[in-house]
Amino acid sequence: MSDLHHHVASDHARCAAARRVNVEGHMFKLGLAVIPFTVGVAAAQPDPEEPPRPPEPKVVDHEHGFLAGGVDVGVMSSFFHGALVAEGGLKLADLPLWLHATGRYGGAMDVEGKGGFRRLAGGIEARTCRRHGACLFLDVDAGYEWQTWDNIDEDLEHHHGPLVGPTVGIDTGGETVRFRLAVAVPYYRHTAEIPGLETTTEWRIAPSLAATVAYRL
Repeated sequence: MSDLHHHVASDHARCAAARRVNVEGHMFKLGLAVIPFTVGVAAAQPDPEEPPRPPEPKVVDHEHGFLAGGVDVGVMSSFFHGALVAEGGLKLADLPLWLHATGRYGGAMDVEGKGGFRRLAGGIEARTCRRHGACLFLDVDAGYEWQTWDNIDEDLEHHHGPLVGPTVGIDTGGETVRFRLAVAVPYYRHTAEIPGLETTTEWRIAPSLAATVAYRL
């Protein structure tokens, strides 16, 4: 009887061991199946150290116009001029366009004499701006220029005529006060009235460089 009880106990032990091995095998397989799922879920979670970037704010331009003043230097043929310059612009609704006007008043000279200089012009300005506040602009203006010249030994000369052409430049600074640097390259129909000589008229390029401080309205 003792041998029979011993044999039955051994069979129960072997069965229990087999069940444990079987359960452990299933647990191992379940663990292998869960690991990729866990890794995938972890990979899909956002990195807490790198939160998503907020959307960039939209640039809203509230400018209705501007007024500016500064200095201008230029050249035409053998004449050089230096002048004070005043300009202004009025924005056209929601368009990136401004009605533009400018005036210059100063003096002109060459190696032999000097005289006065005036220029008035107006037209349209187009502008494109970046988020950091720097803008590029293009003006197309038409106007008129007057210039005189004389010296001790010669009579007063008059030089004048219409002009038309582009101006390109940069506009940068804060929300209210801005700095503008512009290069104008107008095409000038120069009429020269020189005492004792026949009046002549010809087209010439009259480039100039202007630096102004602007106040946004």
